Amino acid sequence: MPKRWFTVLTTTSLLTIAGGATAASPVIRVTNPTDQAWTEAPVVVPWTKAMERAWQAGRRVLAGPEPIAFQRDDLDGDGRIDELVFLAKLGPRETREWRLTDQGTTPAVPPRAHALMSLKGFDGPAWESDVTAYRIYWNADNAMDIFGKTRPRLSLDGWATPGVPHNVENEYGLDVLKVGRAFGIGGFAGWFDGRVEKVSNVMKTHHIRADGPIRAVVELEYVYWQPGPIPDLSREAITSKDAPHYDLVVRMSIFAGQRWGEADITIRPLGDSPMPEIVTGLPRHENTELIRDEKAGVLGRWGRQALGDYDAPAAGDLGLGVIVDPQTVVAYGEDDFNTYVRLRPADGRVRYRYHGSWFKEPGAAKSTAEYERMLRDVAALRPIVEIQ
Repeated sequence: MPKRWFTVLTTTSLLTIAGGATAASPVIRVTNPTDQAWTEAPVVVPWTKAMERAWQAGRRVLAGPEPIAFQRDDLDGDGRIDELVFLAKLGPRETREWRLTDQGTTPAVPPRAHALMSLKGFDGPAWESDVTAYRIYWNADNAMDIFGKTRPRLSLDGWATPGVPHNVENEYGLDVLKVGRAFGIGGFAGWFDGRVEKVSNVMKTHHIRADGPIRAVVELEYVYWQPGPIPDLSREAITSKDAPHYDLVVRMSIFAGQRWGEADITIRPLGDSPMPEIVTGLPRHENTELIRDEKAGVLGRWGRQALGDYDAPAAGDLGLGVIVDPQTVVAYGEDDFNTYVRLRPADGRVRYRYHGSWFKEPGAAKSTAEYERMLRDVAALRPIVEIQ
């Protein structure tokens, strides 16, 4: 996998530790390699032993020219910090540095990312930034949906309130996507026997791994997934070579100020099951224009596919898209319900981004060309990060 794409979705693997640097106060160097200005570029840094030593020594302010807000996340629930997250402002081709220090004060910031499970409010786990929200139906469909917002705010707690509908526009926003029988925006499935198979009929659980203020992370765990019709979960079926079955861990993340979310999928074949392709994409709706750039790994649709109040169809323009690593693409395609891309897992892992833009949101795309530029900007949002 090319190093450049790898930097987009997991900065962990691109970090270098410079020999001779003081372990007590590591420097985090972030570079914008593009000609675009970034006002809030999400930066994810693995929490190193040197950072932990600095933290224990009382260096608990992340400062560059001035202190900035940050977040430390334990992503596996073992009680130890795994990653440091912050938003970087960088001009074109600019490099800036941050480090942990004991000088100054970390600025207080309002929560701008949130995750919540609400079976009664919105039928499953959901994660949001202050500009958009995503959810996954916690049923056999396992499909992903998107909520639009007319102003920056967090909305999941509002939608989870008894009596507050999500299919009527209100202060919290609106459910804007007709998912139908598709796997949804940025949804995931497997490719078996020449067709898309949803991750259905499976034991599953969820964990909220991070809950703002800068990033929200929901981890979805699927146990003994057997693609196809309702499986026979007897011992004989589970151990049969003729009945492939898998465990999946799917980590969904979203950052403050971003319309896009990120999926990190790990699939583990059980027994002699072959490694399958993973499929993602978006619902296939009429009266939409296709956006596809195989070189950039961009796939999208723009047009009158937004729901209105009470699920009125074609009530306004909506852009839906995914951004994938071109080196993992097997093929692009469509079936009766989905516009999709098939991905080859690298060491059992697939990562991609999904994105939506509703016509009523601030700064929304107004045309196919504008929405394509949005997707290209997300594809290019790849900070180069080094630790010294």
